Amino acid sequence: MKKTFTLVAAICSLMAAKAQSPLTPGNIVIYRVGAGDTALGAKAYPVFLDEHLISPLTLITKSSPVVQSIALPAKSGSAPAGNYLLTAYGNGSTEGFITRSVDGTHLVFSGYNAGSDTSTVKVANLLNSTERVIGTVDQAGNVNTSTAISGLPYASVKTGYAPRSVISKDGTSFFFNSSTSGIYAANLGAKVATPVSVYNKTKNTIGSPNSRELGVYNGKIYSSYQSSYLPKGAGTSAVSVTFASIGSIDKPDSTITVLPGVDTVYASLKTTKSSPYQFVILKVNGGDVLYIADDATNGAIVERGIQKYSLVSGTWVYNGSIYAAACRGLTGYNTGDTVALFATSTKKLFGAFDLSGFNNPPLGPMQGDSAVVLDTALANTQFRGVSFAPGIPVLAVTLKSSLIASLVNGSAVLSWATATETNQKAFGIEKSLDGKSFTAIKTVIANNKPSSYSFTDPSALNAVQYYRLKMISTDGKFTYSGIATIINKVSLHIGVSPNPVTNSATVSHGLATAGSILKITTITGKTLAIYPVQVGATQTSVDVSNLTKGSYIVSFVSGSTTATAQFVK
Repeated sequence: MKKTFTLVAAICSLMAAKAQSPLTPGNIVIYRVGAGDTALGAKAYPVFLDEHLISPLTLITKSSPVVQSIALPAKSGSAPAGNYLLTAYGNGSTEGFITRSVDGTHLVFSGYNAGSDTSTVKVANLLNSTERVIGTVDQAGNVNTSTAISGLPYASVKTGYAPRSVISKDGTSFFFNSSTSGIYAANLGAKVATPVSVYNKTKNTIGSPNSRELGVYNGKIYSSYQSSYLPKGAGTSAVSVTFASIGSIDKPDSTITVLPGVDTVYASLKTTKSSPYQFVILKVNGGDVLYIADDATNGAIVERGIQKYSLVSGTWVYNGSIYAAACRGLTGYNTGDTVALFATSTKKLFGAFDLSGFNNPPLGPMQGDSAVVLDTALANTQFRGVSFAPGIPVLAVTLKSSLIASLVNGSAVLSWATATETNQKAFGIEKSLDGKSFTAIKTVIANNKPSSYSFTDPSALNAVQYYRLKMISTDGKFTYSGIATIINKVSLHIGVSPNPVTNSATVSHGLATAGSILKITTITGKTLAIYPVQVGATQTSVDVSNLTKGSYIVSFVSGSTTATAQFVK
């Protein structure tokens, strides 16, 4: 891609690169390793930040195309003055995770000051001679790679010390972790780091176990682990840990607090340690939920993929998982109980919904118990971490109460209320008979202030019908509300003609929706035949030639409602 370099009168004089266009809030960005021109191996390779389009239809179309790619400085001599190269270890699939700063202004990530054109050895093992670089990118696409750490934690002669993840409050101060080193702090442009929670494999009385990925929620630092350590005052008994907090991002603790309930081994395979990586904590109706990317691939492990926990009375309770093979990167957001998740393995970008809310098994409207694949890495490249783009999307409207559908005097009455409205154009009311295909039936002009709305659908009620809001802003962008359902038991009439019947019967019934059936049983309730009913049908012919003379019951089943009639042969 074409690069432009921008002079800034700041701590580090020059930006390393600039995106072709500003990053779009609401899209996601993947840390990609490799240009695709050569197989990845045990040396440094170029890093690209790929912006992927996210829209309300992403999980329906099962596609998240790349909008643009930002190439970080990779070849010797390509970094502007005051900046450094930022490359990644080709075989280091446990590094290269990317997060968004707490204030939403920057993405932060890490790599090596090693040229992809000159590197010939495993860069993770190079200590003082190869700085670990912290990079940032803002919404305008300006890249900064001026922070290059040498010395601690990279001074000792040990294997490892691969940079894993970085968190930041505002893009100018950082906490980062590396394999077998613990957690350190540094400021933008720094060359040395300050230890926060130091890892000591053999006796760790005041420090941290081997940290994997860092994250921030409600101002507190959290980390995932697959490790054990010796807490202060615990004698000689090591404690296994999967998930822990390290205090406030303003003043982190030197020791960790292990959070109860997150499994250190798989319940379905207790001989195997769980393998958590990137995670996201969200507040839904009822409390906090935690989603963790676990890269297990063993089919015997039920909990592999995106694990879900809910915080119940101070303990994290496992609710279930959404399968996403070998995933390690994870980000997500929610509107009420509607959660959208995006995960990465080295080769796949996954997406999933969870609509179940607090302390319930994950429930998606489309994907079943597995995430859908949205993109696949090209040959000779790898996906690593994933995060939402910098910048906070301005929501034109937030609902104070969800869409409510009520049956009043035989008509569907819809009501909703808004907590905020900014540059909101209208609310489109859409209707469906199967909960999947919706048709616009009315447009209600927005008041552009917190308001209550209602609408009565004048059309005839069917057995079951579904409604949703299409909330349209003045720039043409839109989001959907949740779906409200009306069940009209009165419309579930049923009749049989002729009656008595001979070889064939015509059954008149309410308008059939997806999954509607006709069922024929004996008077005592024994099922004799089941016939699927075409969506939209109000009459269905059934073959009764094989029935003996006598009385029978025919039932029309639509959703959770059943209508019955008796007939005679």
